[in-house]
Amino acid sequence: MNISQSVCHSCKTSITEPFILCSDCPNRVTICLPCFAKGRTFDAHQNNHSYEVVRLDFILFEPKWTAAEEIRLLQAVNDCGIGNWHDVSGKVRTKTGSQCQKHYTKCYITDPVKPLPDVRPVTLASAFNRSFSAVCDDPPRPSEGSSTYQDMSGYMPARGDFLTEFCNFAENELSDIEFNKLDQEFDRKLKFAVVDIYNNVLRERFKRKRIIRDHGLINIKHHNCESHSFMHPRLLEQLRVFMQLSQPEDWEKQMQALNYEAELRSCIRQLQQYRAAGIQHLSSAKIYNKLLQRRQEEMSFRSGHRSIMQSAQSDALCEDWLNKNNVFDRIQRGIPVSAHPPVRKPAPPLQISGLPAFEKLNESERKLCSSVRLVPESYLEFKKILTNECCKHGYLRLATARTLIKIDVNKTRKLYDFLLKQKLISKDPPNEKVREILK
Repeated sequence: MNISQSVCHSCKTSITEPFILCSDCPNRVTICLPCFAKGRTFDAHQNNHSYEVVRLDFILFEPKWTAAEEIRLLQAVNDCGIGNWHDVSGKVRTKTGSQCQKHYTKCYITDPVKPLPDVRPVTLASAFNRSFSAVCDDPPRPSEGSSTYQDMSGYMPARGDFLTEFCNFAENELSDIEFNKLDQEFDRKLKFAVVDIYNNVLRERFKRKRIIRDHGLINIKHHNCESHSFMHPRLLEQLRVFMQLSQPEDWEKQMQALNYEAELRSCIRQLQQYRAAGIQHLSSAKIYNKLLQRRQEEMSFRSGHRSIMQSAQSDALCEDWLNKNNVFDRIQRGIPVSAHPPVRKPAPPLQISGLPAFEKLNESERKLCSSVRLVPESYLEFKKILTNECCKHGYLRLATARTLIKIDVNKTRKLYDFLLKQKLISKDPPNEKVREILK
C-alpha cells in the first residue's frame, strides 16, 4: 500500500501516520484520526467495525532507520533512479545522500533481508555466456563476406528481407505514370493495367517470402540435414515443387511418411534376401551378413589380382605387389608371418637379338643390356647423355647420373660402373688425377 497516495475515505484528505485501517471492510478502508474520533460512518463502513492502528515509527532493518523512512527511500529510488542520491535524500528529508546510498546498498543489494529476493553476483564470464547463448541460428545471421552469407541469395538478417527482390525493377514501370483529369479512357485503362501488374508482383513477392519463412528455406544447414536424412534425395528434390501447396507441418509429415515407406521397403527386400538364402531366424542373419561381406572382399581381391596380372608390364613389380598383399592378407587372418620375407628370384636375361640398334653394340655391351634388361636403343641414348655430361665437366658422379636418366637406380649403377670400366667416363675431377700421378 502506497501511503503517500492514500486518502481518508471519509473526508478525502491525504492521510498521514498514525491512521486507522478497517479490518471488516473488504477494500481495507483507511480513516484519519479526526474522522475516527468522531465516529464517522460512510458507504459500507460502520463505526463498530474492528480496526487496526497503523504506525510507521518503529525500527525495521537498522536502528537509525524507521519504517516510514524506508518507504520514502524506496519511493524516492523508484522516482529518481539508483545513483541520483542527492534527489533521493531530498525526498527522504531526514537522511543525507551518502547515508541513503549506504543503507540501500547494504539492506537491499549486498545483504537483502527476506522476503526480498537474493541478488546473484554477475561475473563477466556469465554475462558473456548469456549473451552468446541467446543468439538464435534460425534464421541464420552469418558475417558479411562469408561463404554462408554468399549462399543466402542476398538475405539480410537485420532487416529480415532480401537485397534483390522478385522482379526487382518493377517499381520503375510506375515512376513515370501520372493520373490527370485530361486523360482519355484508353490511357486510364492502360495505366490501371500497369498498376494491376505491379500489385500482382507485390503479391508474388509476399507469397515467395511466406514460403521461404514458413518452410525455413533460408537456413542452408536445415535444408542439407533434411536432404541427407531422406533415403531418396533425388525423389525429395522432385517433390519440392509441391512444397508451396502445403503447410510446413503437413509437408514434414508427408516427407516423414515417404521416408518411413522407403525404410519399410528396404527392410522387406532384406528379409526376402534372407528367406531366399534359407535363413529363417534373425540370429542367423548376423552370421550370413559376416560371411557375405567376407565373400565380397575375397571376390574384389581376386579381381584386383587378375587386373594386376593382366596390366603388369614388369614381372618384378608384379611379384613384389603379390608378396605385399599376401603378407597383409595373412596378418588380417591371424596367420603368423615370417620375419624374413622370401628372397625374390632374379629376373631372367632379356632377349635383345633382333631389336633395333642391336648391331651397333659390341659383345660386352650386349651382355650388359641383356643382364640389366635394357633395350639397345635406350642404352645408346643413356650412354650418349652420360659421356657428353662427363666431357662437359671433366668428370661425372653417380648422383648426377641418376638425375640425368630416370630409370631404376640399380640399373643406373650398373650402367655407370660399366662406363667407368670401359674408361668412357671419369668419376674424379682432373685436379685430383694430376695429384695421384705426382704421388
